[in-house]
Amino acid sequence: MAPRWKGKAAEAKALAEPMSTIVSRLQSSLIESNSQGLLSGCSVLLAAHPEQTELFNHTCFGRPIISAEKDKQWFQLSLEEALYLCSVMKCIKVVGENKCEKNDEELWRYMTSKKVGFPFLFKAYSHLRMKNWVVRAGTQYGVDFVAYRHHPALVHSEYAVLVLSDEDDNKNARLKAWSDFHCTLRLCGSVAKTLLILHISKNGDGAISPSSLENYCVEERIVTRWNPEQSRENQTIVQKESSKLASITTIRAWCPAWQTHHKGGFCIDRPQTSVSLDRMCNLIVKKLVSQGISNNEYHIISHVYLVLETSTIIRHVE
Repeated sequence: MAPRWKGKAAEAKALAEPMSTIVSRLQSSLIESNSQGLLSGCSVLLAAHPEQTELFNHTCFGRPIISAEKDKQWFQLSLEEALYLCSVMKCIKVVGENKCEKNDEELWRYMTSKKVGFPFLFKAYSHLRMKNWVVRAGTQYGVDFVAYRHHPALVHSEYAVLVLSDEDDNKNARLKAWSDFHCTLRLCGSVAKTLLILHISKNGDGAISPSSLENYCVEERIVTRWNPEQSRENQTIVQKESSKLASITTIRAWCPAWQTHHKGGFCIDRPQTSVSLDRMCNLIVKKLVSQGISNNEYHIISHVYLVLETSTIIRHVE
């Protein structure tokens, strides 16, 4: 899926000022000011002066907190963001409630006790950040993270990221059932994002500090819905309508019940209009009835619910 830029000049603006350059300026500024973050529950609070505030906003580290102080802006960093700035970029220090600085091991023990699966989440976060992706929380999309090519003001997020590991048990592991794949892909498709799975293997003993994560291996997997039309030698030519409809997408839904009666299955042409799924399935049922397929075989239309959003035309394919 190609990046979806917000405006004509957005791509040029992003190319003129790469994210790596902005992050490097933030790193230098934080080191120069000897910045310190304060542990507060499951986050870290950090004060920034006006120049750093602009850099924090441009690099999308943390979220600004509204306060009465005019000379500085407070940011709330997630545990992944704080540890990345502290142990990877080495540009901030983190102190506890007693104002004593915490070393990497102490900070690691604190964060792993506050968040389940933190070692794998942090490995995934740092893996993407080091590749200059902007990484934000993905709770609203039912995933761990969302990844942006540049600042969210310039481009929409491209990837919905799920973090999986060898330690996921059968009870709590995600994407173990086929229905999980359908639901997740359906959600990602509805918000125009590609599902990216980061599978993390320990390759040895568990991590006792951030430095031990170097032994962890990250495998990237992109999951998309398979379209049989794209795998045929003779590609189906999609007819372009002369009307205001932008385009028509042809999707072939195969099922044993239909193929018993017709060799070619059936095709559903989907114009870019808004037609309810109930209306679409009613049309399918009528088509099946006209072809003599019994009522107990109507369950095949549930497959169409998983692969289509709208449909208006149903035609038989020989």
